[in-house]
Amino acid sequence: MAVERRTIELNGSHGEGGGALIRTALCMSALTSQPVRIWSVRGAMRKSGLTAEDMALIECLAISTNARVEGAELGGEEITFSPRREPKALRQNIDLSAFDKGRVAGSSVIVLEALVPVLVRAGSLSTLTLIGETHCQGALSYDAFERSAVPAHLRQGIGVMPALVRAGIGRGGKGEIRCEIEPSVIESLDWERPGEAVRSGVVLTSSGVDEKQAELIAAAAQSEMEQMGFVPQVDLVPAHAGDAGAGLTIWVECESGAGSATAVTDRGMKLEDLADSAVGRIKEWLKSGASVDEHL
Repeated sequence: MAVERRTIELNGSHGEGGGALIRTALCMSALTSQPVRIWSVRGAMRKSGLTAEDMALIECLAISTNARVEGAELGGEEITFSPRREPKALRQNIDLSAFDKGRVAGSSVIVLEALVPVLVRAGSLSTLTLIGETHCQGALSYDAFERSAVPAHLRQGIGVMPALVRAGIGRGGKGEIRCEIEPSVIESLDWERPGEAVRSGVVLTSSGVDEKQAELIAAAAQSEMEQMGFVPQVDLVPAHAGDAGAGLTIWVECESGAGSATAVTDRGMKLEDLADSAVGRIKEWLKSGASVDEHL
């Protein structure tokens, strides 16, 4: 006879009161088969309520766990998520614009990263196609995910294999990512301190940007990293995208840590400012002494 589990109640405005709390709670619910009710969703944010990112994640988790869901609507401030089985592998095409009702769909990378710890426990290979932003300001970019998060997951024993089909640069971008997530046995990490840097890199993903200008931006970031004592790998990635733009990501892998910083030509940022912005953020992370950056 199945045991009815008590629903955990969570205040969605607690602490930072944003998307990380919702994503963590939903994924923990899926992994433990523990029902959860979240009220005051994103209550500490300027715009409260469920976003298209949240809706896409909820749909994927609900399919994976055959969950009963109440209150899942765009802008809704309360949701109850009740899994009815352990997670199963997904083979899904997820277009975030299907959930946005004319608003900004959001980051496909955020949804993908949230799904990783659930789908690695699903018992078989998951294959996902996600459509949405891939390089946006203030969020985990595709290049940071591929060059920083994926290697960190590998050190946990987690196998994730992403590919960028089309870049979605800036707010409202419609890029496409394909990704396979392997069933994995997760290993713990002792990352109290980052230790020495072992690898670093500069990645510039651009669409509609002059090749010479792209080279100059990457070279400026490379020069600043070399002044800090790094010997970065430099990659220029010409991308197919609907609009012109660029995303510059700097990543650093340490003995027991990893971090990255991204700057995107969005909301008025100019191409020539990308290097200074990304380098400034990676300096902040290195100075902090934290083993991982704010997104990882």
